[in-house]
Amino acid sequence: MTENQLLDDSDEESHDSEDISRDYLRISLVLSFLTQKELSINLVDPILPFEVSLLKLITRVTDGTRTEIDLNSIKVTPGRLVGGEFTFECDKSMPLTYYLEPLVLLMPFASKPTIVTLKLPNYADKSTGKAGSLGDEFLNNEYYSSLECFSSVSTILLQLIGCTCNFKYKEPFEAVFSCSPVKKVVPINLTKSPKVKRVRGSVTVRNIQPNLGKRAIIGAKKVLDIVCDNSFIYLSSPPGKFKPYLTMSLIAEGTNSCIFTSNLTVSLFSDSSTSNHVSAYPTEGVDSIASSAGSNGPSKSGTSSLKKILNLIEKSASSSIHDSSNATSKVATGANTCNASVSGSNTSTDNANSNTNTVANANTHTLNINTTNKCTNRNTTSSPPGHKTSSNTVDEGLMEKCERMGEQCARRLCSEISLDSVVDTCHEHLFLFFMALAEDHRVSQIRLSKLTRYAVHYLRFIRTYLGVVFKFEELEDEKVLIVKCIGSNYQNINIESF
Repeated sequence: MTENQLLDDSDEESHDSEDISRDYLRISLVLSFLTQKELSINLVDPILPFEVSLLKLITRVTDGTRTEIDLNSIKVTPGRLVGGEFTFECDKSMPLTYYLEPLVLLMPFASKPTIVTLKLPNYADKSTGKAGSLGDEFLNNEYYSSLECFSSVSTILLQLIGCTCNFKYKEPFEAVFSCSPVKKVVPINLTKSPKVKRVRGSVTVRNIQPNLGKRAIIGAKKVLDIVCDNSFIYLSSPPGKFKPYLTMSLIAEGTNSCIFTSNLTVSLFSDSSTSNHVSAYPTEGVDSIASSAGSNGPSKSGTSSLKKILNLIEKSASSSIHDSSNATSKVATGANTCNASVSGSNTSTDNANSNTNTVANANTHTLNINTTNKCTNRNTTSSPPGHKTSSNTVDEGLMEKCERMGEQCARRLCSEISLDSVVDTCHEHLFLFFMALAEDHRVSQIRLSKLTRYAVHYLRFIRTYLGVVFKFEELEDEKVLIVKCIGSNYQNINIESF
């Protein structure tokens, strides 16, 4: 990978009318608090609800922070990172990892241990019993990172710099993050090619049949069993009145503190409010598991799904009974006509023509059998060959989709491993951040396959705020990058010394 290719991959249209810090608000806030520099962002579009929620969260966990928001700008005067125990309700339009990432980067430099509980608003309205929105904007987003993947990567990273941390979560509605403060950051050295030891994962289904989750596991195991013999995926089906969805998270643990993650979330319902949303995974034919409200009020999606399937079976059964009764009446009419003609011929003959009478009776039975076969064939050929009932078609269609989803998630994990990096591309910017803050007595270096656009802008902000410049060394034989830097030797001035 040459320097020109790196710049071409990370090139982005310039924003002349609006400060680029608006697009990377989390990076700007984190570096502003670490360097104690005032942050000012010019606005063209109105500020969004999740941005307001993020600013409130940062203000809550700090002391002395002053935030000013008007129609044209955002101005933040950073305060002191104090830590402590907090509970905050986040905006539902973004996942909890959006709010959790700045805390992971900032709270190790607080003055005392921190315990932060992040929650999304209540989804089930107790008065109406209506299933609440799950944030459909991010559920099918390919950049959505589940709490399990993010917490696994963050745990390994914080342990590398000498920080003890703990994550507890209820995917994706609640997360508890706790960590202890550190005085300084230990330099990071991850340059060896990793080997994957094991693959662990989880599948979570809500308000849908657990069999769909099992099929997703089967699809993932088809791919993983070829490359790794130590893989395990567990299934969970937590209760609650929520819109039906299925999420899968896969984590590959390697040698030398290397980790790779992959996750995929599919919202399995059809709603007019999300008709313009483009899903990362096709969801046609899944209306049978949608949450629907009857005449007496809303009901659970699983119950409505069962009712729809039973109704389809009853309709198909009644139609088949009706067709068979019509066929029987037609057969009986044909048989009576034939019998009448045969009996007339029998009365006009004498006993000497008994052989002819026997042949006529045999022909009557033959005609009766042929008529029945024709009616049966007419009923069978009324539907195309290989046609199944509606309930079976919907059920098998969902099973196949969930199985393909598992295969897609597993193949994405294998593609991340094949890049021969030490961390997946979704979380590589976290390692670069702590490398810039590390001690300067030793060079920090890491092995990466390629830099995403987000990581490139992260490096630009680091150079602007901290003055740290990274050096890239390409290994031609292995087609990977060795990223090196000398840290800024950041000292935690907020920590309590006594």
